[in-house]
Amino acid sequence: ARGGGSLEDLAAFNSEAVARAIFASKILIVTGIGHETDFTIADFVADVRAPTPSAAAELTVPEKKYLKQQIDDMHLDLLSIMTRMMTFYHQKVDDLHGRLKSPVQIMNMFKQTMVSLCLRMQQALQRRIFHDKDKLVWMVQALKGTVPDIRFSRKQVLDRHHQLFRAMEHCVIQKNNRIQHTAATLKALNPASVLNRGYSIARTLPDKKVILDAGKVNVQDPIEIILAQGRVLTRVEKTIHGKDHI
Repeated sequence: ARGGGSLEDLAAFNSEAVARAIFASKILIVTGIGHETDFTIADFVADVRAPTPSAAAELTVPEKKYLKQQIDDMHLDLLSIMTRMMTFYHQKVDDLHGRLKSPVQIMNMFKQTMVSLCLRMQQALQRRIFHDKDKLVWMVQALKGTVPDIRFSRKQVLDRHHQLFRAMEHCVIQKNNRIQHTAATLKALNPASVLNRGYSIARTLPDKKVILDAGKVNVQDPIEIILAQGRVLTRVEKTIHGKDHI
C-alpha cells in the first residue's frame, strides 16, 4: 500500500521484479497503491486491488463486531457439543447402572430358581406316586384271585414312595442350605454390610476413585467419605504413608 504520488513515485510498483514477487507469493496480496484512479502492474498481479490504502486495511482486517460474532458462534457451538457429550455419557452411565444387579437381587433370583426347582420335583414325585398307585390298582383288579401275595406288591410301591419322598426331602434340605450359605456370603461381601460395621469408603473428587493409598492424594485435595448413613465432603490436611495405621 502507498498513498498518492507522482508517476515516478509509483514506478517501483510497475517493475517486473515486484510483479513476479507478488505473483509467486503464497500469501494473499492486497494492493492499495496511490489514489483510486491510479493503476499499476502490481494491482493487476495482486489477488485483490483496493482503491486506496485505507480501503486495503479495511479489506484485510475484519471489523471487531464481526470477529466478536464469530467468537460467540464458536463458543455456542462448543457448548452445544459439550452438552451433547455430557448427555450421552450420563445416559451411558445410567444404562450401565441399570444393568448392574445388587447382591440382594442375585440372592433373590437364585432363591426363586431353587424354589421353582423344588416345586417341579414335588409335582413330578406326585405324578409318579399317582401313576404307581393307578398301576397297583390295575394289577390288583387284573390279578385278583390269581396272585396270592398282592400285599408284597403294595409294599414295594409304598417303599418306593417313601424312598422318593426321602430323596426329595434330602434335595430340598441341600438346596436350602446352599441358599443360606450363598445368602450369607453375599451379605458379607455387600458394601453396605461393610459400612454398617463402622468402616467407610474414601473417594477422590471429582472423579470419585476409591482411595487405597495415602500417597495417591495431596494436601488440600477434596475427597468424599461414604458412611453407612450419608456422606462427608472434606479436604486432606495431612497424609501418613505406610500400612501400620490401625
